[in-house]
Amino acid sequence: MLVRSAAADRTWRGGHFLVFDRVASPAEAGSSLADAVLRTPDGAASLLSVELAGADLAVMVATAAARSEAASVIGDACAQRMITSAGLVVAEEGDVGPVVSALRPNAMVLVVLDQARDVAEILTALRV
Repeated sequence: MLVRSAAADRTWRGGHFLVFDRVASPAEAGSSLADAVLRTPDGAASLLSVELAGADLAVMVATAAARSEAASVIGDACAQRMITSAGLVVAEEGDVGPVVSALRPNAMVLVVLDQARDVAEILTALRV
């Protein structure tokens, strides 16, 4: 789940932005664990399991248009690997109630932001 903002164009301390594409099939994942296909900003595909290797934090950034399956798959993958997960919901467009409900059980920390420009400040505070 991604909010396209200036935050995605910045250089971060090891962090990078990916977009949830779809749940990966067991054949794609090569494992019985839940996995997902993610996309880089330039469109290249990557597996969530590969991206989480060595990670200590995963931040899900969502808007009202986010799909609940993304929160579930990413949150479960983080929990299985004991990786801290955070959810940032940008509330500037539409009703975010459903996405907040989807993220609540799947993120250790959940913050609702008024504007997308606040994403960079939160990521900086998290030392991403």
